[in-house]
Amino acid sequence: MKRIIKLVVAMVLVLSILPIRVEAASISKKTVTLEVGDTYNIKVSGGKVTKWTSSKPGVASIKDGKVTALNVGSTTITAKTSSGNVKCKVTVKQSSNKKYKKQSYYAGKSFKPGYYVLYNTSDIEKATYTIYDGKEFNIYNTIATDSFKYNAIVEVKSGQTLYMENCYAKEMSEAIVRATGEGTFKVGTHIKAGKYKVSVISGVETRLYVITNSWNSVDAVDSLGLGDNTTVEIEVKNGQYLTLVGCKIINN
Repeated sequence: MKRIIKLVVAMVLVLSILPIRVEAASISKKTVTLEVGDTYNIKVSGGKVTKWTSSKPGVASIKDGKVTALNVGSTTITAKTSSGNVKCKVTVKQSSNKKYKKQSYYAGKSFKPGYYVLYNTSDIEKATYTIYDGKEFNIYNTIATDSFKYNAIVEVKSGQTLYMENCYAKEMSEAIVRATGEGTFKVGTHIKAGKYKVSVISGVETRLYVITNSWNSVDAVDSLGLGDNTTVEIEVKNGQYLTLVGCKIINN
């Protein structure tokens, strides 16, 4: 009997010092391509997810494994689990409506005058645009020029040229703009008039909002640079333009 007890104790001791095998966490897909407005559910096995993050929440947001495609670009979705981190690269493209991808367009018959939304196609560099009178650029005929990270809104009138780098254009009536991250939004078209809370995005150096009465106005109705962990309330009216850099609306 004593011998049996000793054997049982020995087996327990051996089992107690053996390493416990922990199943590594795995993700359902490592790469996903979506169109603006699409959603996709990411599944994780082998560990309990304790936190979801998106490296560019303005491109795609993540909540409880559900990805929502917001703006053109790429982002990395990370699931932090008890068995380690797993990642999925999400690429967001614009819907299949007509896109203007050439570097320059002269507003006339083939390129209609009007309002356009420009989308950045680079994950690293800012996009830029210039609008000028006529077909030949010079420093005296420039109407507007700017750079942007996610999207911009411009008006191109008849007889003007739109020049673009690292971006493409879509007619604003056909464009989808999700006001859940950084970008430029027309009030009454992309967001409703009213009051909103704006909060900074962590890890971004430049954080500010600007409200103007026209897409190309140099005079801001309201603007403010935001500090760390800052949330402010703003009010926008129909026809105005709201630009968010390093911050986002949190009660849209």
